[in-house]
Amino acid sequence: MHTRHPLHNRDASTLGFFQPLPPTTTVQNMDLCQCVRYVPVEIPHQICGCPTEAMRLKPGKAVAVITMNGRHELSMPELACEVCKATWTAGVDGILHSDYWPATLNFATI
Repeated sequence: MHTRHPLHNRDASTLGFFQPLPPTTTVQNMDLCQCVRYVPVEIPHQICGCPTEAMRLKPGKAVAVITMNGRHELSMPELACEVCKATWTAGVDGILHSDYWPATLNFATI
């Protein structure tokens, strides 16, 4: 759930304190750890004619996502093919279709 919906409210009780958790924090073995979280946008299944096993999702540009719960620093997803080196990143259409509104021309804030 946290990988598909990183912006929902999360909290944890660690080291005797109850605290809200930002999307980029996970709890592993009772410790808080940092992780990469992607802006939840629609990602195509294929970007080229290569097998889907050759596709890799990696963090792209860092963006600030502003919600009612505050500002969250997330990464735009970037899909890359390891065989033909084709890449895909979300554009204006993908951001708008995923119910976000770009606040800047270069998508630094959505």
